[in-house]
Amino acid sequence: QTDPTTMDLPVVDLPRTEYGKPFIPPTDDSDAPLFSVSHQFPFVGICRILDANDIPQNLRLGMDIVMFDEINSRLYSSEMDFCRVFQRSFAPGEWSCIERAQYPLQEFYLRWAIKEAYTKALGKGMSLKFDSFQTKLDVAACRYGWSLWDHLERPRTPSSQTNEEVHRLWGTISKVNSVDTTESERWLLMFIPLPSCGKNGYACICFGPAENEKALCETSLSRLDTTLSELIQFHVAARETEKNGTVTNDKCA
Repeated sequence: QTDPTTMDLPVVDLPRTEYGKPFIPPTDDSDAPLFSVSHQFPFVGICRILDANDIPQNLRLGMDIVMFDEINSRLYSSEMDFCRVFQRSFAPGEWSCIERAQYPLQEFYLRWAIKEAYTKALGKGMSLKFDSFQTKLDVAACRYGWSLWDHLERPRTPSSQTNEEVHRLWGTISKVNSVDTTESERWLLMFIPLPSCGKNGYACICFGPAENEKALCETSLSRLDTTLSELIQFHVAARETEKNGTVTNDKCA
């Protein structure tokens, strides 16, 4: 239901690329900020590079939020029955990881999020066919029969646990059936758990391509994960503050 207090909020119409990706134009003092936005109920997320002037021009950033929704049992007899609908979107190696996984639905969602984040980083979105590229992760466990889901959800030691855990993995993304090794690129993948309302989900950030992996790891990223209701409440409060003539810090900055 629409909240009437949000109806008079200003709408910023950002320009878009030929593929529909929104962007903020550069100014005389700085380059265009590199950012990516994603949403899936109940979350809205945005990530951006804090200082775009200090990064190589070829770096890209994409983000996708995925929630592990249950399948519709009236349409699909099993989780694999649902996943097979999307089999053609994956390279053989990627599909094998889903098919062998103990929890194929979770593995499917995570692998799909990588593809979404990567195509958003390139600025092409769904116009780039998902089966035209593949991702191979630098996770030893994945090479010995474990899934990406197993790796992210494995028990943590007390010393490795944090209040806001971010999983960082390196992967090689390449064109399918390409024999040219120059077609392969190194990308940094970040996974952030998003538990909510009894469901689980992850935000996946795809950052690259990397010529210097150490330098890429040291690049400062800003990230905001919030719920849609919290975002609306924030803007309503900001609007009221503006009407009252006072200034507060921007939570989203």
